[in-house]
Amino acid sequence: MADAISNGACIADIGSGAGFPALPLAIVRDDLKITAIDSTKKKTDFIEYAAKSLGLANIKTVNDRAEIMGHKPEYREKFDAATARAVTRMNALCELCIPLVKIGGIFAAMKSRETESELPEAERAIQLLGGNIISDNKYTLTDGTEILERDLIIIQKKRPSPEIYPRNGGAIAKKPLI
Repeated sequence: MADAISNGACIADIGSGAGFPALPLAIVRDDLKITAIDSTKKKTDFIEYAAKSLGLANIKTVNDRAEIMGHKPEYREKFDAATARAVTRMNALCELCIPLVKIGGIFAAMKSRETESELPEAERAIQLLGGNIISDNKYTLTDGTEILERDLIIIQKKRPSPEIYPRNGGAIAKKPLI
């Protein structure tokens, strides 16, 4: 993932949880300016603590919901890239992330291979939100005991996202873009 992101990029990591991939990216790429976003304060507090403990000056946190941030002028279409991992289904994830990315930027989604069927169902959402799939890379990871199959999907933003997106969380869940 780090190789897909341009030098000096501003990154929005959506649903950062315990800081993955925000913290590892901040460690290996000190040129990046990372905003770790999570709606749970306890999680953003942990990321702040970890960043401070590791001496990382290139990461900050925002305790907010992505669907709200996607309508705030200071965040909408302001990031060179957005990242997300294991947050929700791909079509909903695109609706949350792509509006934050500026034209020409990328959205990098890490998904487990069990969710491989999600990409075809997300194609309409990707196009509607101004994106275009540029790669779907498959990886096999292991910790020595377990084999994990993962996909890294890279979407480039080609045009502005319609102003109505992202919708509120309830609308996204009840009527996903398919």
